[in-house]
This record gives sequence, C-alpha cells and structure tokens, in this order.
Amino acid sequence: MLTFSRVPTEHIEELMADSELVTALLEDMGFSLEDEPDENEILAVLERRWQGEEQNYTLEHYAEAAKLILLDNLPIEVMELLFNGGKASGIKLNHSAVCVLSPAEVHKIHLHLGKIDLAELQYHWLNIEKLGESLPEATAEEVDTCWAVFPGIFRFFQLASEQSECVVRGRL
Repeated sequence: MLTFSRVPTEHIEELMADSELVTALLEDMGFSLEDEPDENEILAVLERRWQGEEQNYTLEHYAEAAKLILLDNLPIEVMELLFNGGKASGIKLNHSAVCVLSPAEVHKIHLHLGKIDLAELQYHWLNIEKLGESLPEATAEEVDTCWAVFPGIFRFFQLASEQSECVVRGRL
C-alpha cells in the first residue's frame, strides 16, 4: 500500500528523526480499535480519509492502476515525483525508503493534478473495457472503487499545498 501523510513543515525534521514515529504516522488509520470506537465514527473517519480530508491518504490496492491512468494525464516528471520522488530518508518500510516531498514539490503535484478534468478522466479511463486492457483481472466493482481514488488524492494534495505542508510517502 502506498501511503501519503501530510506533515507541517516546522515538524518535519523532528518527525524524520524518529523512525518509529514515522512508521506509526504512516500506519495510522485515524482511529484505534483498542478504544472501541463507534461504527459510525469509523465510517466517518474512513469517508474523510477516502475524500483526502484526513492527514493520511492511502492508495491501497489501486497504486498501479492510478499510475497507469495518471501516466496518460501527467508529465512524466510529475509522475516520478508523486510515486518515487522526494528526499529519501534513512527509514525503510518494506525494503523501500520513506521519502519526504517538500512543500514546493507538493505544490507542483497539486498544480498538475488540478489541471486534470475528473469527468473527462472518468469518461476515458474508468470503465472496465479501457482499464481491463491493462488490468485484465479488474472487476467492474474494482473499477468503480478505483474511481474514488482520484478525487481523494487530488483533494489531499490540494490541502497539503494550501497549508505549505510536506508529504511523507511510504509503502506499507
């Protein structure tokens, strides 16, 4: 799972000095099952998370599909920045370095994502026939769920850009 976390710029050095804290941040679901939260609370947090409104945003099973679709809609350097760029830290998760995107890099990603017309994207890409060419195992339900990724990630980077935040990216 590819996870992004928004972090205020003034706290990034402190955060990145503590690998356990970084791991906990990237793994944070927004609620603790130990606290026995109400089912409606959990659903509300998950809904805000999927909409890009929470501190973390996870592409879950749709990172590869998102790469494929965005590759057709973003310059390659922005794709590289989004999925592989940023400053690599000494922290590794699943044999992959946790990276930090600077506020300038976050803003660049936001500007390019903001140019994409979501309705046009959905019309051209998010149907079983088109996506099935590249992801033959995809079901119609997965294509519908995949569609929900785009408004969320667009909103996530919009909020991070507006707040001049860094984004920590890791693969869980």
